[in-house]
Amino acid sequence: MIKFYNPLGKVCMTSDYFAGLVGAAAQSCYGVCGMATGGTSDSLKTIVLGTNYPDKGVRVTEEDGKLVLIGAGMVGSATLNALIALNLLSEVVVIDQNTDKAKGEVMDALHTTAFAYSTNVTIRAGSYADCADAAIIVMTAGPSIQPGDTDRRSLAEKNLAVMDGVMRQVTRYTRSAVIIVVTNPVDLVTYYGQTHFSYPAEKIFGTGTLLDTARMRQIIASQCGVDSKNVHGYLFGEHGASAFIPWSMVSVAGVPLDEAPRVFGLPAAIDKAEVLDETKNAGLRVLKLKG
Repeated sequence: MIKFYNPLGKVCMTSDYFAGLVGAAAQSCYGVCGMATGGTSDSLKTIVLGTNYPDKGVRVTEEDGKLVLIGAGMVGSATLNALIALNLLSEVVVIDQNTDKAKGEVMDALHTTAFAYSTNVTIRAGSYADCADAAIIVMTAGPSIQPGDTDRRSLAEKNLAVMDGVMRQVTRYTRSAVIIVVTNPVDLVTYYGQTHFSYPAEKIFGTGTLLDTARMRQIIASQCGVDSKNVHGYLFGEHGASAFIPWSMVSVAGVPLDEAPRVFGLPAAIDKAEVLDETKNAGLRVLKLKG
C-alpha cells in the first residue's frame, strides 16, 4: 500500500482508497470495475502523488497533481467526470487512439468546471509523452464485457494485447507514476503489467474486488435495514466468478453476521450462498439491464 501525505506530513489517503475512487467512477458506467467507500477531507485542496519518500510513502504537493487517463470510452468518460467532481487533481490529460473522441470528452468535461462545485482543473487531450511528469496513470482502455458474456476472462486475449501496447508507450516516458488498472479482466491485466515491463510492481495495482466488496455490503445492508457503510467485510480472490467471502470477517454495525437476525429482528438467517451468488453476478445483471 502507498500512502499519500499532505505538505504537513499527515496521511490523507492510501493507494487502495484512491483506486476505489477511480473504480467508483467506472462503476457508474458499466458496473464491472471496482469501488471503495469512504469520504474525502474538504480541507484537502488537491490530493495527488508526489515524490516518493522511503520513510513516509508518497508526499502530496499541489504542483504534482497531474493524472493521465488512458481510454476515452464509456468507462473512461465516466471516470473522467467523477475524478473532476472529486476535486482531487490539478490537471487531467486524456489519451485515446481515437483523438477526436478524446477531444470531445475533454470538451464536454471542461464545460462543467464553470459550475461552483467544480475546481478549475486543467483538462486536455494529450499523448503518451504526457506520462513523463504524471503522478498517476489510470488505465481504462480496451473492450468491455458485452451483454451475453458470462466471464470477464473472455476479454483476456484482447485486453492483454491492449495493456502490452499501453505499457510499451508508458515506459518510454516514466517508471515512477502510480498506475491504476481498471481494464478487465483486471487481475490478469494488472499482473501482466507488473511482470512484463520492468516497471516497479508496487506502483501498478488494480481495482480488484473492491466493487465486489461494495456490492456484498449493500446487499447485506438492505436485508438488515442499515446504511451499507455500517456493513464490514470483504470479498477475496479474483474480481468476478471466482471471488469468495470470508464470512468470519463480516459484521453489521459491529454485530457478527450470524447474530444479525436476532439483533436486527430479521425473520430468518441471512442466506450466505444467495448473497455470494448475487454479489458475483451483479455486474453481469447490471450490464444486461443497462444494455
